Amino acid sequence: MTHLDWRRVPAALAVPALLALLLSGCATPPAPELEGTVATRCVPRKTNIYYESWRPNPNGEGLRQLHSFQASFAGCKINHVRIVGMAGALGGDAINEQLSEKRARFVSHELQRGGWDPAKFEVVAIGKQGATVDGVDKPMRRRTHIDVEASVP
Repeated sequence: MTHLDWRRVPAALAVPALLALLLSGCATPPAPELEGTVATRCVPRKTNIYYESWRPNPNGEGLRQLHSFQASFAGCKINHVRIVGMAGALGGDAINEQLSEKRARFVSHELQRGGWDPAKFEVVAIGKQGATVDGVDKPMRRRTHIDVEASVP
């Protein structure tokens, strides 16, 4: 392994090089290769896609996670997909219901674009229902929950 001797790097290059090195630890790792056989991958699984406040679509990381989750079912028979859009506790009931519906519909549309049959989808929007327990806001409610039932074709 080669080590970098920082004493030999000109100051004008050292700062950008150090910054790049530090930020590389923050980069999203590449999607893992499909692991296992179709039989071991084609099992029921769940995931959550998170959103920024008041946004109906996930950011780039959320979108990559959604696509990676869908790709992990390659070669499987998709039997049922339950998509539940949720919203946080702030704001009125109607606006949160609309927001959670937009989130669920967005995920549904993306899964359709990826080749899944929308006839297998159950799309639900629950707004801010369940966003508080005993008057305390639940964290991380800005999400869409996806529950996939899959089997070997």
